[in-house]
Amino acid sequence: MRLSQRLVYLAIAIACIALGLLVRAPFLGLPREIAKYGGSILWAMMVYFGLRVLWPRALVWVVATLAAIAAALGEATQLISVPWFDALRATTIGHLIFGRTFAIEDIAAYWIGILLAALADWRVFVRK
Repeated sequence: MRLSQRLVYLAIAIACIALGLLVRAPFLGLPREIAKYGGSILWAMMVYFGLRVLWPRALVWVVATLAAIAAALGEATQLISVPWFDALRATTIGHLIFGRTFAIEDIAAYWIGILLAALADWRVFVRK
């Protein structure tokens, strides 16, 4: 895998972060559901493309599966209350990365984002 493709994956991951923050920005005045789930979809896409930076030669379905597991496990950590982790979640960056409260709908949004990312990746980079 060429370095340039890793850089493309990295750029896409960074763009997902920027768009996710923008979608959740209060000044846009987006409806709560669009801001919440749009941000979750973009967060999951960032996870997928971040994994592609690390493993650019892996099969798309393998990376998608790893991203789906990581996203679901990340959401599941919200079911556990550990003081130092709760304190981390109370910070802005901790909230953006780990969330605060468990919701099965978030996992569905993550998996939709990962599916969209994997399909786009396959269509643009993998399919011959």
